[in-house]
Amino acid sequence: MKQKRSTYWVQALSFVVVIYATLPLVRPICTFLQKNTPFALVTNLSLGAFLLFLVFHFLKNNIRVLNPFLYFLLGLSIIMFWAIFRFVPIPEEKIHFPEYGFLAYLLYRALKIDVSNKTAYLVSFLLCAGFGWLDEGIQFLLPNRYYETKDVILNILGGGLGLYLTFIVEKAKSLALREKNR
Repeated sequence: MKQKRSTYWVQALSFVVVIYATLPLVRPICTFLQKNTPFALVTNLSLGAFLLFLVFHFLKNNIRVLNPFLYFLLGLSIIMFWAIFRFVPIPEEKIHFPEYGFLAYLLYRALKIDVSNKTAYLVSFLLCAGFGWLDEGIQFLLPNRYYETKDVILNILGGGLGLYLTFIVEKAKSLALREKNR
């Protein structure tokens, strides 16, 4: 358990370091991609492929144990992704969702070893929000970046969506385990 705890925390904090270390590079990379590729299309297709992967992977592994509530939650997550596609017009801003969603999942996974699931969800959400706010604070200090409250909100929403998807998967795993032990 100690090894698992260490591994999970190293993974979570390493991902934070990668986010922060790449902040000076993101703007030049996005500018290059916008000039040389259909960047908005590629971003939307990538997020769409990610969503399809999640849905199909989830259904493939859990189709026998899903109850109507989990189907409802899964449907709601699809609506949330649709809202991201529809109401977040700038492609770079859409990247906040998988980035901070994955961070929230990594934090949750590290925390749930030592605390209850409810506490792990709450603390990982708060840590993710703090890391997202610090992300923007670091950007304020960089010459080619700037602080935007809207991006802090997108980081927090991305973390929340990641935890929401984590909850659905964890609930399905729990139901599958219960079904298997019958």
